[in-house]
Amino acid sequence: MLPTPAQMSEFERQAFASGGDADAAMDEAGAALASWVRSRHPGPGTLFLFLGRGHNAGDALVAARHLADAGWRVHHHFACGGAPAPRTAARLAALGPTSSPFDPATIPADSPRPWVLLDGLVGIGARLPLSTDLTHAVEHINALRRSHGAHTVAVDVPSGLDADTGLPGKPTVTADSTATMAVAKAGLVADSAIPFVGRLAVLRLASLPWPDEKAPATLVADSTFLAPFLPQRPHTLHKGSAGRIALLAGSSAYSGAAALAASGALHAGAGLITLFAPKEALPLVIPRCPPEIIIRPMDDFHHSHTAEFDAIGIGPGLGDTPLPFLGPLIRHAPVPLVLDADALNQTAAGVHGRALESAELPGARILTPHPGEFARLAGTSGDTAKAGGPGTPHTTRAEAARRFANAHPAVTLLLKGPLSIVVADGHPLAYNPTGGNALATGGSGDVLTGITTALVARLPNKPWHAAILAAWLHGRAAENAQSHGNESAESLAPSALARWLGSAFTDLRHRTP
Repeated sequence: MLPTPAQMSEFERQAFASGGDADAAMDEAGAALASWVRSRHPGPGTLFLFLGRGHNAGDALVAARHLADAGWRVHHHFACGGAPAPRTAARLAALGPTSSPFDPATIPADSPRPWVLLDGLVGIGARLPLSTDLTHAVEHINALRRSHGAHTVAVDVPSGLDADTGLPGKPTVTADSTATMAVAKAGLVADSAIPFVGRLAVLRLASLPWPDEKAPATLVADSTFLAPFLPQRPHTLHKGSAGRIALLAGSSAYSGAAALAASGALHAGAGLITLFAPKEALPLVIPRCPPEIIIRPMDDFHHSHTAEFDAIGIGPGLGDTPLPFLGPLIRHAPVPLVLDADALNQTAAGVHGRALESAELPGARILTPHPGEFARLAGTSGDTAKAGGPGTPHTTRAEAARRFANAHPAVTLLLKGPLSIVVADGHPLAYNPTGGNALATGGSGDVLTGITTALVARLPNKPWHAAILAAWLHGRAAENAQSHGNESAESLAPSALARWLGSAFTDLRHRTP
C-alpha cells in the first residue's frame, strides 16, 4: 500500500516516539538527496535552494552541505518570513558561509552549470492553497526551469501538489524529479500528478524503514525491491541455457523495428536470438541487425517449432503482415510470448478470436501496449490510458489496467508511458519510475520488446517479475545515457539505448535509486 500523508505522519510519529532519531533521519535523508542529485549530474554546478520553514528545508540544507563538499556552489532563499523550525535552523547554521542568500529575480550571472533547483518549500503535510510568499517562490522555480534550463528536484513532493489526491494547485512546482523519502506516497502516482512529479525516486532510509508488506496492492518498483528478482548467471551458463529466443518482427517499411528488438534482446543477455522476418524484407533487415543475430524468413516459422525456443517476442514493425499462426500460438505455445505493436493490433481486431481471455494458457503471455494499443485491446476511449489524465472522471490508468488484468487472468500487462504500469492477476499493480520523456521516440518500445523477451526466457514462470524488471532496465538505460553519455532527452535515439543496458543492470544489482 502506498501511504497517504496522514498515514506517513503517523508512522513517523510512532517511530520517533519509540526511540527513532529525528536528527539522524534528517541527516540521512539529506545525504541520500545529495547522492540523487550527483547521480543525475556527476559534475559540480550551482545549487539553488528554495526553502520554507519546515523539515523539507532541513533535508535540502543537509544535501547542500554534501554537494558543497563535492564542489558545488550553493545559494539559498527562504520564501517566507519567520524563523525556521529548530532542526532546520541548525542545518542552516552548519552550512555556514558555504551558502549565500540569493534573490530569485536576479540569479548570479557567473553561476556555473548545471543549475539545480531544490524545492524544499513545503512537505507532504502542507496546507493548500499555498500562501502568497510560497506561491511567488513556486512561480520563480518554474520560470527558472523554463527560461534558464534549470533542473528542478522536489524534496518529498512538488510544492503545491496535494500528496494525498495528486491534484495540482495553482501554481504547482513542475519538477524534473521528485526525491521522496522512505516510501512513495499515494498522491505521487496519480495520473494528475505525473506532469509535476517527473522522475519519481524513492530514497529509502535505514533510520526510518517503511515496513515491507507481504501482499501490497500497489507499489513503486524501485531497485531495492527488484534486485532480488534478477536471475544470477551461474558460472556454468552457456549460450543454450542463457535463453533461446525467437523474434517475429520487421517488414519492408519497418526493417529498423526488427533490428531494435534484436538489439534489446542481445544486450539484455539472451544466449541465442533468431529473428524471423518476412522474406521480402530480409535484404533490408539483415544489414541493420547485429552480427550475433540468426536471421530466417518468416515462412520458416511454424507454431510447432516453439519447443526450439524459451520465449518468443512478436509484433515490432510487422505492419500489415498477416500472422495466421498467432491465434494457435497464443492458445497452445508452451513457452512465454511477448506481444507488442502489430501483434496486439491484430489481437485487438479480433482476428484471432478471444484467446487471451482464457483463464489458463500453457505459457506466460506478456502484452506491452502503448496507450492507443491498450485502448483498442480494452475497447475503451484512447484517452483512458493516457498518462496525466483519465479518460473519464471515473477511470484512471490504474483502474483500467486492473480491470483488464481481471478480465484476462492468464495475461501480464505492461502498459507503457510515464510511470509504466505492470499488473497481472494475483500480483500487485506496480509502477515503474524509470525512463521519462527520452523514450518518446518511435522504436523505444521495440527495444523493450527484446529486453522483455530475453528476461522472460530466464524467468518463464515469473512473467510479472520479468516485465517489471524489463521496464526498469529499459528506463534506467535511457536515464544513464543522459546523465553519463552526453545525450539529451531530445537526442537519445532508440538505436543507442540498448548500449546503456549494461550500466542499468549494474545499477539494479547495486540497488542504486
